[in-house]
Amino acid sequence: MEDRVFTTVNGKPAKSLYVSLIADLLDKANLREGTQGVPRSTYCFRHTYATLRLQDGVDVYFLAEQMGTSVQMIEQHYGHVNTVKHADRVLQGMTG
Repeated sequence: MEDRVFTTVNGKPAKSLYVSLIADLLDKANLREGTQGVPRSTYCFRHTYATLRLQDGVDVYFLAEQMGTSVQMIEQHYGHVNTVKHADRVLQGMTG
């Protein structure tokens, strides 16, 4: 079986097919740089994933296990997500 070498659109060897694909997609969508001008990496999707899962109501213990981190770390970095999600419950019964 022969080894396959994946290349970028410029013909240069890709570090990995996944990284090359994501970088190309971010470039084409004009999203390669974040709001602070820092280039996005595949790691930024970890934050997005955690935020969306918590917004969907996934249990923090399950998410921590799935992501290979602690519940404390999830709560430290994403505790605001549940607060925003449940704001309507906090405001129930308030007038004005």
